[in-house]
Amino acid sequence: MRSMRCLVAVVVLFLGRDVLGVSEESRLITDLLQNYVPKARPVLESETAVTVAIDLSLAQINRVDAKNQQIVTNLWMRLYWKDEYLKWNESAYHDATTIRIPSSDIWTPDIVLYNRIEGDETSDIPNTNAIITSSGDVTWLYPITMLSSCKMNVYTFPYDEQECILQFGSWTYDGFKVNVTNRNAKGDTGSFILNEQWDLVDIVARRNELVYACCPEPYPDVSFYISMRRKSLYYLFYVIGPCAMMTVMGLLVFLMPSDCGEKLSVGITMLLSLVVFAQFIAESLPATSRYIPLIGQFFGISVFIVAISSAITVLVLNIHFRGPKPTPVPKWLRTFVQKVRFVFRQNIRVQALQADKQLNNLSDKNSSVITDRPKTSYGFVEVNLDRQDDNRSSDLSRTYTMMQRKLDEQSVMLKRLVDKVLEKQREELVRDEWQNTAVVIDKLLLGVFLLVLILGSVIIYG
Repeated sequence: MRSMRCLVAVVVLFLGRDVLGVSEESRLITDLLQNYVPKARPVLESETAVTVAIDLSLAQINRVDAKNQQIVTNLWMRLYWKDEYLKWNESAYHDATTIRIPSSDIWTPDIVLYNRIEGDETSDIPNTNAIITSSGDVTWLYPITMLSSCKMNVYTFPYDEQECILQFGSWTYDGFKVNVTNRNAKGDTGSFILNEQWDLVDIVARRNELVYACCPEPYPDVSFYISMRRKSLYYLFYVIGPCAMMTVMGLLVFLMPSDCGEKLSVGITMLLSLVVFAQFIAESLPATSRYIPLIGQFFGISVFIVAISSAITVLVLNIHFRGPKPTPVPKWLRTFVQKVRFVFRQNIRVQALQADKQLNNLSDKNSSVITDRPKTSYGFVEVNLDRQDDNRSSDLSRTYTMMQRKLDEQSVMLKRLVDKVLEKQREELVRDEWQNTAVVIDKLLLGVFLLVLILGSVIIYG
């Protein structure tokens, strides 16, 4: 019976301490807020400034909008200051060292993000509890999603690094009333959630103070510089790689046969594909006229090369197909082709390059067969005429005259036939020379454009 009484006494003692603890905390909060004015700065003297230390933890980078120069971040804000009216004697309240009071019931600094942008992705400051110690130190922690402006330089896109600034400060108080300072030299990244497009490099905190010409009061702020590096693998695999392949394919049209009409179709198709990719990149970048991003320069060179190669393809096809009666290759072009063909080891027949000389020799040789013979000799029967022979009959004279007339007609017809054959051979040789010239020009342009593409890529990304 006695042991039961002791057990009940112990239970009552512990329960009494719990009830006492709750009542003491409630009494403490009531006493602190009884004459408290949340709208007044928590200082005993009006000349004293409230020092507010700002710290933040970057939880996540939700979105980086380079085109609109914006960034969306999830932040855990941490504000620290001293409230002269929220102090107590711990021994008077059952050794209570800390309490938690809704932030709406006490004075809180009007710290805002200066470069904040209102949008659907932003959130308001939640009414979380503030942690208060017996010495009057207040700690206010709350999460918030911020949409802020961020000046970006995408010159080296997609290998760029960006630095976005989050600038915090009091909206209505100057530095003599609320002194804003950074609690740590760097922001907290211990709880950062990795981003698929950006690597977080660092967060540096820096206090700035601005004094206007009109007023002596300083206006301090704390800026957090978020440095991040873009992950370029996505753009390398889906944009730059296909662009380079299409550019090379656009140059490979010079390896197609010169008489292939599809060369122009392939070039135009590659050109349109590059333009589509360029539009895709342009939609991801800000519309700035201060500079041209390197990837824009790369696309510009690629589009220029493919466009020029397509235009020159028309010229090459025109060279290849010179019509039914092509004119001979100009001497300067023939000399140029002879020099270039050794560079590309292009095997062009010498007789095609010397068509005029061969044709002239052939024409002179065949003409002499017909025109240089004596009029009395036609290659068939040699007839010796002796005008002094009066024994020839008049019939023989008439026969000879008729034969001579017919042979003259046949000679003219034969000469026309020979000229026609020679002209056909000449056209074939000239056409063959133009075709070989087109082949050499194709190889030359392939080398030139490939060299320009390589040099341009090295200069841009070197």
